[in-house]
Amino acid sequence: MMKGFTLLELILTLVIVGILAGVAVMAWPGRDIEVGVYAQRMVSDIRYVQLTAMTCEDCETGAIVIDGNGYEFQLDGVPRSFADGQMGRDIAALGLNVSGDGVIFDSEFGEPVDSGGTSLTSALSLTLSGTAICIYPRTGYTEIGACS
Repeated sequence: MMKGFTLLELILTLVIVGILAGVAVMAWPGRDIEVGVYAQRMVSDIRYVQLTAMTCEDCETGAIVIDGNGYEFQLDGVPRSFADGQMGRDIAALGLNVSGDGVIFDSEFGEPVDSGGTSLTSALSLTLSGTAICIYPRTGYTEIGACS
């Protein structure tokens, strides 16, 4: 009598193991790492917009405009590319979302202002898939974490 497994049993076992591995990968804690990486990228983009607004000689404002699916960089209301050449960040395609009012920097000192050009009196908070990003008034310092 021959001992062993049939081809059907082996294939069925491999399919079940493959499905379980797929479920395990989706539940792996690397998702938090991905959100952290994109939050850091957004902080870098905000700092880039602030610096560009401050060094632009014929600009009034630089802004990060948020539309829920992503965000873009504008100088005086005209879309511009980020340092890497991309015109905007489509984070919805990555399964992430962003919320908040966006931020405007004046061109003279890079100070965050409201849509009327008035200096902010309190910190501005943005949220990227549950991760808070804080922009402080006066200096425009931007960091990951809740505003304190």
